[in-house]
Amino acid sequence: MKNTITEWDMEKYAEICKEAGVRKVELKHTMSTAGRTFFINMRDARSVSVWPHNGTVFAAAMKAKGGGWLYKRPIKFKNLSPAEAVDMAIEIALKGEL
Repeated sequence: MKNTITEWDMEKYAEICKEAGVRKVELKHTMSTAGRTFFINMRDARSVSVWPHNGTVFAAAMKAKGGGWLYKRPIKFKNLSPAEAVDMAIEIALKGEL
């Protein structure tokens, strides 16, 4: 498994997710984390965020609450390689194991 991830890799992962039924996939550059963030939002209000540059994955089921969203059952993984982080996020999103 490779330890770096490119913009092309991220776009490829986004395509795979969309083909598998993911409602919304966003690639964002966030200044606060100084890196690319990969968001996967599922149809049933599950959300997975990935920060490949530091190997962090955050996943949670979300519930509407008073005009906003509340995270239920959040899980977080840290210190993964960039490719492992994205692979894990896609696996969580597609299997729905939250």
